Amino acid sequence: IATGRKPISRYHATDCSNSKREFSGWDLHKDQIPFVKELLHAIEKYKFDIVAYTINLKELARLVPSSRTNPDAFAHVMLLHYIMESIRDGTLANHPDAVIGLIHDRGSFDAVLRDAFAAKIDNRSFVAAGRFTSIWPESSERCVPLQQADLIAYENYRESQRDHSQREMRKSLEWILNRGQVGGFLKGFNKAALIDFNNYFETLPE
Repeated sequence: IATGRKPISRYHATDCSNSKREFSGWDLHKDQIPFVKELLHAIEKYKFDIVAYTINLKELARLVPSSRTNPDAFAHVMLLHYIMESIRDGTLANHPDAVIGLIHDRGSFDAVLRDAFAAKIDNRSFVAAGRFTSIWPESSERCVPLQQADLIAYENYRESQRDHSQREMRKSLEWILNRGQVGGFLKGFNKAALIDFNNYFETLPE
């Protein structure tokens, strides 16, 4: 408001980084960088665990034949499985009395995620099933933590695209990881990981 700009309805990392939609016309040094710095300071007082995965849909469709009908939907189901497993091994293991309710950004795959969650909870081999209460779609305009999750997801995506021999880690991600308040991990599925997943997936019951 102080700069004369119209307040944004929500933070969207991709739009901010590329000066699109509500961030159209923003200057990198005068607008974007100061804004993101303030945003990072806003989450500095919180301690949280990150569980973030990045997957290339073209590679998924090429290496996991079962995903080819709808790679995007398949990826949602696949990544929810890994996220819940990671929460079981991390947050729930470290906090024995905790229970988890999942919230995701509302979109085209709400029903897909709901059904995948139900299937995961009904799986008798998933010993942490009773510690997950629900999954619920929410508007990121109303649920601000989803905007923080969007920031982390974007940073993980950019890190997965980085040529480690040519470019340094983005300063924003470096800042997040060096605060000493963040646990968890950021991961991406490379070719070998997708082949391993396909081999595992083919052994599952129908």
